[in-house]
This record gives sequence, C-alpha cells and structure tokens, in this order.
Amino acid sequence: MADVARTIEELPILKDEHVRLIHKTAVKEKAEEIAKTGLNYKQNCIIDQTVLAFADASDAERYLRTGRTPYHSLFRHPGRFAVVLDVSFEEYRTHMNLVAAPGIVPAECVVGIIESNL
Repeated sequence: MADVARTIEELPILKDEHVRLIHKTAVKEKAEEIAKTGLNYKQNCIIDQTVLAFADASDAERYLRTGRTPYHSLFRHPGRFAVVLDVSFEEYRTHMNLVAAPGIVPAECVVGIIESNL
C-alpha cells in the first residue's frame, strides 16, 4: 500500500479531468483494507451507490471539513472514516455504466483516509 494522506491538508491536488470520490465507513480497518485492495462496490451495482463524487476538490474539502454539500450531510458522525479516491472522468463514467462497471476501484486510486472530527 502506498502512503496515503491522513489529513485534508495532505491530500494531493486533484488532477485535471479527474473526479474525487469519498466513501464513508465507520470501521478504520475497512478503510485500511480499501487502501490495500481497492473499493469493491459489486453489491451496489454502480459506484454512486457507495460514494459521493466531486469534480471540484474544494467541494470535497468542504464536505470533509463540515459534512455538508448542497445535497448531503451524511459524514457528520464521530469515528467515521472517509476513503478518498481520485479517478479520471473516463474511468468514473465506466464505473457508472451498469453494463461495463468493473465493480472495483483499484487501490492505486486511493489518495487518503481521513478521520472525521465532527
């Protein structure tokens, strides 16, 4: 497992033509497992059933800091962990396709595991 960011400030700059995905889990060991093996969403059919997607890194940062987006406020639970993954728009579209979705986002896409302070 490559080193991943543990704080919001350590997250890398979101590359052009990429989207930042945030998957929430209450179990630290599960977050660490995702960093090693990738995010398996096979039982959810498409990726958006288990992540929030942000095309703008500042929106993702605001969500990690406050638990709020215009549509979601689900991260406001102490002890929760956010697994942060960066994927290209093209790869993201594949994960959204019911026919072509591979069911797993590779571990190489994990850029951070951030614990909620909320």
